[in-house]
Order: sequence, then C-alpha cells, then structure tokens
Amino acid sequence: MTLRTSCLTLTTLAALSPLAQAQTNLPAAPATLSARAAASPRYQMNLTELQRQQLEKSLEKSHAQYDPQQRLLAQHKGGGYDYNSFLRNQTVHPTRESLGYAVKLLDTGNPQWEARAFDILRRVLEFQITDPKHDGYGIWGKFSEEPLDKAPYIDRNWADFLGKNYLHVAMYHGHRLPPDLQGEVKTGLLRAAEAIKRRNVGPGYTNIAVMGTYVTLLTAGLYNDAELRAYALVRLKKFHAYTRDLGGFAEYNSPTYTGVALSDLQRFVRDVRDPEAKPLVEDLHRVAWEEIATHFHAPTRQWAGPYSRNYGSLVSDSHAALIERHTGPTVEFGLVSDAEKAQTEPKCPPELEKYFGPLLAPRTEQRVFQKETVPHVVGTTYLHPQFALGTVSYNDLWNQKRNLLAHWGTPQQPSYLHLRFLHDGFDFQTMRFAAQQQEGRTLVALHLATDGGDKHPSLDKIKDATIAAKEWRVRWEFGGDAKDVVIQAPADLSQPAHIVADGLHFRIAAPHARWGELQGRWEAGKNDKTAWLDIVFYDGPERQWKLNELEHVAAGLALQISAADEPMAPVEVLERDERLSLRWNGLQLSVTTRPEDAKTLREKVRLGAAN
Repeated sequence: MTLRTSCLTLTTLAALSPLAQAQTNLPAAPATLSARAAASPRYQMNLTELQRQQLEKSLEKSHAQYDPQQRLLAQHKGGGYDYNSFLRNQTVHPTRESLGYAVKLLDTGNPQWEARAFDILRRVLEFQITDPKHDGYGIWGKFSEEPLDKAPYIDRNWADFLGKNYLHVAMYHGHRLPPDLQGEVKTGLLRAAEAIKRRNVGPGYTNIAVMGTYVTLLTAGLYNDAELRAYALVRLKKFHAYTRDLGGFAEYNSPTYTGVALSDLQRFVRDVRDPEAKPLVEDLHRVAWEEIATHFHAPTRQWAGPYSRNYGSLVSDSHAALIERHTGPTVEFGLVSDAEKAQTEPKCPPELEKYFGPLLAPRTEQRVFQKETVPHVVGTTYLHPQFALGTVSYNDLWNQKRNLLAHWGTPQQPSYLHLRFLHDGFDFQTMRFAAQQQEGRTLVALHLATDGGDKHPSLDKIKDATIAAKEWRVRWEFGGDAKDVVIQAPADLSQPAHIVADGLHFRIAAPHARWGELQGRWEAGKNDKTAWLDIVFYDGPERQWKLNELEHVAAGLALQISAADEPMAPVEVLERDERLSLRWNGLQLSVTTRPEDAKTLREKVRLGAAN
C-alpha cells in the first residue's frame, strides 16, 4: 500500500471508532478540576456489543502492522510525488496513524490492549517539539524516520490532528492511564493547544478552524483553563459568524474536508458542555449537513461538484453509508444494518433528508463560496435525473480542485468527467479557470498566472516565471465506469467533439486555444483507469519556458451534456486588447490573454450572467 499523509476522506468517517456513534453518559462537571478529577471517567463510553465487535474487526489490519520494537505502526511509503515528506520507497512509522490505532485499542475496552496503547501514547509524545522557543512548539513530526526539523516544512495541522486524539484519550480513558502517563498526556495536550493558539488560523481554513476550536475548548474544560476557554470561545463565535454570513464553509463542498469538518463537529456536538458554545456548534453541524444534502446526486449517490479540495473525482460507498447511518428510516441504501443505523448519534437534521430521496426533476444549486475576492467565487451545481454537472466561477487548477466535474451512471457503476490542465502529466496549479454555467452547459476560459506554483500553490512556487516542460495540454478526463468510453478526436480544433456514454451526449468545443505562438490540436487516448480528449499545445523535447514572455496564453472551451442528441450552437469568440471574450447561448465571460501575476489576472476577469 501507499501511505497518504496529506488527506482524510469520507472513508475516514466510515471507519471512525464506534465511539463517534455511541451514546455517552455525561454527568455534570464539577466547578473546579483537580488533576485527579481531570483523569476521572467524566466521559463514559457505552458501546453495544455490535459496535464493539465492529471496532475489534476494524483493528485487524493495524494489528498486523504493529512494530513492537518501535512501538508504532509500520507502513510502506511509495515513491510517488509527495510534498509532505522527503521519504520515498521505504517502511515508515507514522505518528498520526499510530496514535489513532492506540485510541481505538482503548475504545474497545479490552484490557489486553492497554499495555500496547500506553506504549504508543508514550512513544508518539517523543516526537512532539517541547521547546517553547522552537517555531514548531507543540507540533509532532509525521514519521519516526523524519523528525520535524528534517521534514520539508512544519505541518502545523499535526497539533490539531494529534491533539484531538490525545484529548479523546484524556476525556474517555484518562482514568485508565498510569499516573505518570496521565501527566504526560496532559502536558502534551496543553502544548498542542498552545501551538493551535499561537497559529490562530482564520475561519476560512474550515476543517482546521473546527478541529482547533474543538481541541482548545474541550481541553480548557477538561483542565479548567479559563484563559484557553476565552480564546476558544472567541474563535468559535468568529468562525460561526463568518460561516453563516457566507452561507456555508469557505473550504467549500469538499468530500475530504467537509467530511473532516463533519466528523469533528459530530465529536463537538457529542462532547461540548459549555452553554455558550453548544448552540453554535449545533448550528455548524447543520451547515455541514446542508452542504452534503444539497450536493447529493441520488441517481449515482455521488457528491456532485464543484469541489474546493478532494483527492479523487468519485466518492466511495462510504459516503452513502455515512448518510444512511445518520438519517432516519426513510433513507435506505442497504449499506448499514438497522441496528447500526438506530444507534448512531448525532443525526442529520430530519428536514434535510428529502435531498437523499429520488431525484424526480432537475434542479440547480448555486451559492457564493467566497465573498472577499473579486470576482466572487460562485459554485453552480445542476442535478438532473441522468447526470450532475458542477462548476466554480473562478479558481486555480491545483490537482486537489475539481472546478468542472460531471457525474452519471449508477451507484454501482458511476462515471465522471473532470477538466484538467497538465504540465508533464501533472496538474499545473498556476493555470487559472473561469466559467459560467446554465444547467448542462458550461462556458470556460483558461489563462495563465506567472507567480503561482507548479504542483502546489505554495510549496513549489515558480521562480522568475521560468519553468522546464516537455508538454502542455488541456485534458477532458473520463473515468470511473466511463474509462472505456470511445473517444474520436476531431480532425481539426474548429470541430467540436461528440462523445456518447451511457446514453448521454457530451459535446466539447475548443473555439480558441493558444500557448504563445502554438495552436492547440485534438488528441484522444486512454489507459487502464481513464480515457481522455486532450488539447495539446506542446509535446516534445524538454525546454525552458519564460511564462511572462509569452504574449498570449488562453483557451476558450464549451461543454454541453444532454440526454438527447441535440446540436451544439457555435461559440462566439472576440479577441481585442489582449482579451478573450466568449459568448454562447446567454453565457458570457472575458479574461486577459497575456500572462500576469495572479492578483492582476483575477481583477481583470469579467463574468457575465446567463440570460
């Protein structure tokens, strides 16, 4: 297996310890907390026998990975691109996964696992920075083989991720720990809370804003820390106000990170005692469910786009299982047992359950995702009984984003279409995407920033606007069950492509495609996972490209998805004063064609509304 350390997915939610679904017995908290009281069973687990058995079974793979000499899990790390670590093609011992394993060992309630769990808890604490003067104070390294000072950068999220797990141990299992370990866990947890406080992320970083608030507020309550509580409450109120003003999470519509936020909000709803915090947390829990419900495409059970961040274009059955587990008897996918469904808490708000029923008629969901930018970032999702199409109005093309994403097929055999821009086979982050959408039609323009990143927005910034490349291409990627779709590339770029998949008609036009002096050309291809239709600008020997010296880089594209074989109207193209303007059946947009810095490019974008 390849160890991925940079993400959590909906699979994570499905694999949560049953504690996330268990009823808890929370007696009233005392007014003050002594060290002994803080370690007492104030939070109690009441797992059913079914939940305990499920948890024990989920641990079988981790048991096989446990390395008793290192007192950590041992996992293989592959050789693929990974900006989080320098380690490649070797066995590694991860701190986060090992700590999560220890938590589940304790959650089983089985005394035979206590010694192993205690060993892991102690071992992981060895990788936390303990010097208050260090920039990484309170943060953990990711692997025993790569201490924080030797890693590519300090991943401050590790204070939140690991702090959350130590908090869980302190709340639910503190009374079981040896006295010395109780003290070590408390010290490590308070260090993590201090690291979170020093960093003080803004409300726009959704999943970490939620997670860090949970850790600081619950740690404050556990150890009677008034100063930490005051900080956490201010942070929670700010995040709640920001989110409600926006109408949803800034880290919008993300199967990965809305999933993480929901997981932590479920913990928050379950654990919060503070009367000031409780109603705010419950309302944020509703926001997460609103985002999931309104983007659920019932015919495929897919999470419809666009995505702010995700690591794939399809979600697994764990997404539908999560929904089924947290809803009432009217939502039935056959993925979880009635007993498991009945025992799960907290639930999705009942009034949102209608979105998980049959999709009988098309509808459009549209929301402003970001207001602080000009133009605003607006998401449009069209949900049709035969397909879903989602676009975002403006963004970069980082590989975690899904700015244009379509789904169709069945829950058992879903398919997707994803628009990408590739530099030597990998998504080119600094390319910019603009779009306008009306139902199953979307008009797109691509143009180039000179100061972005190559593969990552910040960790591999392009220097001096110069980069080496062997190829540049736009890719319309068909995947999932559509990996074997037949794609015939038109002979000339002036001709739109017509692709038929599962009875749906995809018509794709490229009325404008230039990279400097190079004109684009169609090219089709496939492998064992995807099929594609590309617009190739360059494919040849590696050469240096001075991006700010390219006078014209822009592509004008159009996509039409329909259940009937409908003709595609031509796109009107106007080039003037270093601008590319596009019009098509009431959709219109305009972008600059000369590469410039990202801020300038964005300020010059003009997005027209559909008539």
